[in-house]
Amino acid sequence: MKNEANLQGDVHQRLGRHLDWNLLRTFIAVVECGGFSKAAQHVNLTQPAISHALKRLERSLGLKLIERNARQFDVTDAGKIVYAKAIEIHSQISRLAEVPLPGDEQIYGHLRLLFASRLQSTVLNSLLREFHLKYPEITLSVDVLSSAEIQSRIERGLGTVGLCLLRDSPKKLRSVPIITQRYGVYCGPSHKLFQRPGLAAADLRHEDFITFPSDHIGGVLSPLAIFREQHLYRGRVVATSNNLEEIIRLTEIGIGIGLIPMHIGSDFVKNNRLFALPPLNGISPIDVHFIWNPEVNITRAEDAFIKYALEFLAKGVS
Repeated sequence: MKNEANLQGDVHQRLGRHLDWNLLRTFIAVVECGGFSKAAQHVNLTQPAISHALKRLERSLGLKLIERNARQFDVTDAGKIVYAKAIEIHSQISRLAEVPLPGDEQIYGHLRLLFASRLQSTVLNSLLREFHLKYPEITLSVDVLSSAEIQSRIERGLGTVGLCLLRDSPKKLRSVPIITQRYGVYCGPSHKLFQRPGLAAADLRHEDFITFPSDHIGGVLSPLAIFREQHLYRGRVVATSNNLEEIIRLTEIGIGIGLIPMHIGSDFVKNNRLFALPPLNGISPIDVHFIWNPEVNITRAEDAFIKYALEFLAKGVS
């Protein structure tokens, strides 16, 4: 059986002889989406087209990349190596169109920004607006992902800048706090505590929770876990999601009480879709960080944005 070093050498040679970027791009989407259906939506192809592309890539490379059946979806060892190489290729190809022409002093290009969901900040809004006014030739795309996925992609050079929750700054990344979010506790109209007067924190002690997978001691959202421990809450965590929209949905339909950023929850309270539970001043604040990877080769547009953002944030503009 070939060892990993030999397999990597084979991958290098086969990619060089049989490179079809569209197949590699599709394979990246399949791995990152964790399946064919989501990958098809992500790259705007049909599921059969995704399956056919993967078979072509496997046939070209002579490697089995994914083990799949009705119950299983696993990336093989060879698939993991091909994925890593494809990511390197993607990072370089995405920058080819932005190589400046001789004597071209104008900064242009494209920025791919990765944001956690439902970020609301006058600082962020001002930063994006002022940057666009200064560099109107630079275009933007914004992908909304979980904080863990944002961190992972920035580390791999698949995005210029991320805005996400960050427990510890990894060695590869740099970070600056940009937004502070305070979380509150909410329930939906069908929940027994909805609009009940005179509630105290102790009344929530045995209620089931809806929260994020990182809501545990030591996780990105550990202040939420500490809050639950300090108040001796004994209810189960009955549902989790990395997607804030799903946390809100599950809370609104009464699955349990949800931990939701207060600037989002307050809008639902005004429309009687949620009810704020004690403590009404919320839980300890959690920072959203501006992160980037200084070890990745970046374009002039990316460099301009990072420098501008750091100067902008250092001024404390509101």
